[in-house]
Amino acid sequence: GRRNQGLIQIRVSYAGDAVSGLEVSGHAGLGEPGADPLCAGVSVLSDNLAASIETLIGAPVECQARNGYMKIRVLDGVQDPGVQLLFASALLGFSILEGQFPGRIQIESDGPQRGG
Repeated sequence: GRRNQGLIQIRVSYAGDAVSGLEVSGHAGLGEPGADPLCAGVSVLSDNLAASIETLIGAPVECQARNGYMKIRVLDGVQDPGVQLLFASALLGFSILEGQFPGRIQIESDGPQRGG
């Protein structure tokens, strides 16, 4: 029988109107662990996002990763245009994967937090 269709969920968080982090959870279920093309693509984009923000921008990043879960949060410098560009680039990559693997990846946002 077919395995249950897996789903990777990406939740985008904001600080004010700037993206401040994202959470990736779930499994695509498209292959054996370690050989799943969608999981691999999502992992590379997530790892590269965290490394790029730290290395290229110099902003501190908190990373939590365990099996099937990753959280990236920028601790300082969220408003930096470079940080926002890197988040936009990663989200573009995720949406490309969403087009290649319909129904297997879901991008959610808690929306820009205005006022307060």
